[in-house]
Amino acid sequence: MLRSVVKIPQDVLNSLEYSGKPTAYDMKNISELCEVLLPFEEATDAVQGELVVTSSTVLICIRGLRAEMQRLRDIYSSRLVATLQAGIEKRLARYEEMDDFKQATKLDPRFKLDWCQNDESREVRDLLTSKVVQLSPTTLAEDNDHTSPEPKRSRLMNFMANRAPPSTTTQSSSDMEVTSYLSQPSLPQDSKPLIFWKENKVKYLILSKLASKYLAIPSSSAPIERLFSITGKVFRPELCRLTDKRFEELMIVRYNKRK
Repeated sequence: MLRSVVKIPQDVLNSLEYSGKPTAYDMKNISELCEVLLPFEEATDAVQGELVVTSSTVLICIRGLRAEMQRLRDIYSSRLVATLQAGIEKRLARYEEMDDFKQATKLDPRFKLDWCQNDESREVRDLLTSKVVQLSPTTLAEDNDHTSPEPKRSRLMNFMANRAPPSTTTQSSSDMEVTSYLSQPSLPQDSKPLIFWKENKVKYLILSKLASKYLAIPSSSAPIERLFSITGKVFRPELCRLTDKRFEELMIVRYNKRK
């Protein structure tokens, strides 16, 4: 809404016969507010996505927001930006310590270890290797007969731009699959991680199983809330005698018609 106000031509604003129309100072404040809130809009869209991977974007959004707020604070030095920075640490920082989100992010071929800071990449890599070791006895017995444009970059991803590629040194045989995966360049940000794992599930037998587990985690309740909206359209007063089974069938048909 504020962005649409900023786009109104100045001559149109001047022609309005309204005593409360925004002044030049108001327009400047609105424009700056749009700039400050834009990263939060991108983060909201990322974690509330549907039919896409969202669990791997949680840490990216948190660290991207932190980096963007620091950049904007250097520009505006406003109390709003400082308050938003404090809010990120108070409300979001705890998610950075959650193992599920760490695993999902490094198993997303678009990010891998690019989001890690300082010596964090070694810790995160070791955590992934430990998961591979845990699955190795059951997974290695399965079939293993086959091998198998400029990316669009969001502002939230800029803090990863100059990350050095991870080390390719192999420490043990159990680390080979992890090393092979991490040694390859990250995919463009507009690529689809699930397609990558589908195409490489034979090459990365264990990692593909971990990816199917962690990348399936929804990062927000938004898809379920959308389902509630569909439910209200299906279960109307004139259909109140629907059986549970028939209602479930109608919901499946209604929800999946978009896929």
